Amino acid sequence: MRNIILLLMIVPFMVFGQHRCMTDEYNITKTFSHERSTIPDNEVDLDSKYKINIVFHIIYKVSETLENQNISDDDIEYAVACLNRDFNLLNADTSILTDTLKLLPGNMNIEFELASVDPDGNPTNGITRTETNKDIFSYYTDGAKFDSLGGHDAWDTKRYYNVWVCRLQNGIIGYSQFPGGDDNTDGVVIFYDVVKENPSSYPRFNKGRVLAHEIGHSLSLRHPWGNCYGCCDNLVADIPTQNGPNYSCGDTVYSLCDGNVTRDVVKHYMDYCGDSCMVMFTKGQVFNARKSIQEYRMDLVEVVPVLDTQEVIIEDIKIYPTINTGRLFIELNGNFDGEEVIFHLYDMTNRLVQRETLIGGVRNNINLDIYTNGLYSVVLFVGGDIRFKDRIIYNHDIHNKIKKDDDIENIIDLGDER
Repeated sequence: MRNIILLLMIVPFMVFGQHRCMTDEYNITKTFSHERSTIPDNEVDLDSKYKINIVFHIIYKVSETLENQNISDDDIEYAVACLNRDFNLLNADTSILTDTLKLLPGNMNIEFELASVDPDGNPTNGITRTETNKDIFSYYTDGAKFDSLGGHDAWDTKRYYNVWVCRLQNGIIGYSQFPGGDDNTDGVVIFYDVVKENPSSYPRFNKGRVLAHEIGHSLSLRHPWGNCYGCCDNLVADIPTQNGPNYSCGDTVYSLCDGNVTRDVVKHYMDYCGDSCMVMFTKGQVFNARKSIQEYRMDLVEVVPVLDTQEVIIEDIKIYPTINTGRLFIELNGNFDGEEVIFHLYDMTNRLVQRETLIGGVRNNINLDIYTNGLYSVVLFVGGDIRFKDRIIYNHDIHNKIKKDDDIENIIDLGDER
């Protein structure tokens, strides 16, 4: 047993000699403090679709002795397609998940789109190309991100997600900046070979998942061993802390941290097990990432409407008063009994303004947390699907017609739903 414990302790140091992500080391060089999101857990939006404009800055050196670093537009389009597959849980290879792992995949519900307009308002394909005289770039100097250091200055990081593609130091395949840092350096730097559909130096990273890994870091996700060499808190509820990286795809890999033997999850994008094994973000990772977006990156995302103009009405579900002064009643009348019902309220720009968890089957009372008069859409989600939609008019100016909550109860008893 003593020998097993010793081996578990030294594994992180053995494997770090191989290819690796340098996000932890990179962020240590920065002076900002990456605090955890202060968004309350019950206000985390897991349902709205987020769209993000992305730009790739390809930085390459022309050399007779080096492989072509000026990767093609097709390679970039492949990378974006991979992101949209994996960030929307559309990948079929989750079939490799066994037993309890099958319960873990979550949907980030994020769509990446190559920018169509550059910061000056000109048309673009979302790709810049910069010929450089630099042989190699380092995470320590961050040179890929600056014209003056042979790279390319970031596009406005409040409007574009920046990805720098270049040749990195041997063994480094990417690094990312945690939220809260310098806007001028926000984004991901990635080794050019692992962006390609058919990488030559790293053939096991051929499904675009190194980029998914690095973007995960920029959304506050840690390695499963935490921000250290092993056994640090990864802050994810459904991934046990582990000794260090996994380079294989085993189902029965174990770690010993704080005296506890736990099974490593392994098959997710934030480990090192290779693209054929990295097949999911877990629900816990999705929760943390979406929470991080709400805290740090809402300027960057466009909330794609989840609503259409057609309302979905179940005759025996009623919401009232439809002309509302701040208190809403949702009568489920036995529908969804025993199920978790998620209430969303959207304004007419399709911005989520309130989220609540309801009790299925019964009448629920909600105090509306809104202050602007107007038309709002009520959406009920059950099992992640929209099961009911209707609309209300909010107007605080009619409070004089209904003086207090007791009067609302009287109206309900009289069957007046306004």
